[in-house]
Amino acid sequence: MKAKGVHYIVDSRGVNFDTLNNEEFFKNLIIEGCKECNYDLREIYSYKFEPYGLTVIGVIGESHISFHTFPEEEAFMLDVFCCGDDEEKPKLFVEYALKVLEPTINKIKVVKREV
Repeated sequence: MKAKGVHYIVDSRGVNFDTLNNEEFFKNLIIEGCKECNYDLREIYSYKFEPYGLTVIGVIGESHISFHTFPEEEAFMLDVFCCGDDEEKPKLFVEYALKVLEPTINKIKVVKREV
């Protein structure tokens, strides 16, 4: 069966509190990353939790990008899902984000989604 999409799931640690609690930083990370990766960015949604933490979601023509941050643990989770069976397409954004954020620990899973 041909994959309907490829989902990169990234769990990372080792990024400072202030970066992980900066909503505008993550919005810009998605905007610039989509330009760099030639994604079709349609919309960005974000929510800042109290006392800290963020969820920032980019809706892309290819599907979506989401960040969930845990500043108190110097951690974030990143999901990048692109329709189709091309593993390189979502990998581009993952590599871009990790280069910008420079976490010290990364766990990366790749899941081919099928119906």
